[in-house]
Amino acid sequence: MALARKLGPRKSPVNRVSKPNLSDRHRSNNSLSRAIALEDLTAVTSRPSDNIIVAVMSHISALQAAPVPGMPPAEAVGDASSPGANEPTVQVWDDSLQEGRRQITTLYTTLRRYLRTAQVPDPQAARILEARAASTRSFLFYLEFDYPAERYARLKEDGIASALKVMKESRGNGVLPADIADKCAELYDTFEEENWGAQETGDDTSAEDTSAENVSPESAATASPRRRQPAVRTQGSVLERLPPADHAVWGLHGIMHGLMQAGNIRRSYRFDPRYISEKRDAKVFGHNGLTPGDWWPLVHVALFHGAHGAKIKGIAGSPDHGAWSIIVSENPKYAQLDSDDGETILYSGDDSGNKNNRDAILESSPGTKSLQKSRRMETAVRVLRRKGTGNNKYAPLVGIRYDGLYLVVEEYEKTRPGQGGKFLQFKLVRLPNQRGFQETIRSAPTLRQQSDFWKIQEGY
Repeated sequence: MALARKLGPRKSPVNRVSKPNLSDRHRSNNSLSRAIALEDLTAVTSRPSDNIIVAVMSHISALQAAPVPGMPPAEAVGDASSPGANEPTVQVWDDSLQEGRRQITTLYTTLRRYLRTAQVPDPQAARILEARAASTRSFLFYLEFDYPAERYARLKEDGIASALKVMKESRGNGVLPADIADKCAELYDTFEEENWGAQETGDDTSAEDTSAENVSPESAATASPRRRQPAVRTQGSVLERLPPADHAVWGLHGIMHGLMQAGNIRRSYRFDPRYISEKRDAKVFGHNGLTPGDWWPLVHVALFHGAHGAKIKGIAGSPDHGAWSIIVSENPKYAQLDSDDGETILYSGDDSGNKNNRDAILESSPGTKSLQKSRRMETAVRVLRRKGTGNNKYAPLVGIRYDGLYLVVEEYEKTRPGQGGKFLQFKLVRLPNQRGFQETIRSAPTLRQQSDFWKIQEGY
């Protein structure tokens, strides 16, 4: 008791308002209006008997609603201490899957508690909710557009699948802001359709983008993009500057259009949410609106333009439909297995560089199965060549280039040299009636593209 008198009464973090009944509706409406004014919510007039619930619901719907569902809101920041004062910024996810799950579930349980107890959050609690809602949106955007499809299986392992399922099943109760609830349901359905990665390709035949993606055989290949100012971190996400529209490299007409730099610890490339509607679906057979000779500095940019559908893997496809595209890269693991003669390619299946069983080919990966499907169905495959550390004379000097449509004409069972095991290899032949091969490989990268490529590291 003495301690209690010394410390004084414990302060509640929320403004508690008793549930009104029909007899004191007008009195409760007045007190409710004062509470909502503290939260900068819309004034309440003539509310029904459940006006407390309506007030909290109004607050939920006002939690920094994004202009496009699932897209982190871009905003002008005038604080000189923020990255890029008076320049457009966006919240970008920069934490683990586990932290993302925590953001979603904590936002939901907190809002549900307010509804159940008929409490309106005080200003400090409201600011925390707003930050958590913005962070949740940035995480959902990351899952939808920036998280590699090749790693969908981890979404189940790290509890994202169960969290999204709960949010989907709870969508009707109105606890979460509508755009967040709808996006959770949409993502859950999408990942379910993809069987949580069970149908995705398997081997690392194409490395994930790091900085200027193998800008040279030397150390520049793994250097991180230059950071001009530190990002401001909050609730698992960071506030990042967006590229200026008139920037020569990162702007509307630059080679990096559609991407931005992000990350507080390790800088990486992300899709710019302002232009995400321009991102083309890569799960399409044929040219997909592209022309042989089209060139991009990074695999990530090729994804934006729908040339390839995997951030990490060299085969983008489905065992049920076939392969949409492959990347021929100078991967040392396949140097003794594959061969590239320009219009004819010998391309090994996923994980061939690691096969050790000399008696039989073990279960093929989804990527290998997709090439088998393309051979049986005689569907053309987009072939992209990417500069690596080898000496492939057909590879671009820098970056990645689309070299046209090829047909998978044969499939071989081979054995790795030395003590290696059996693997599958495919023969692809370039189709006629498209831009000539020699003209294609001479067309890109241009001198301007090469010059701009080396400027990626400078950032914006």
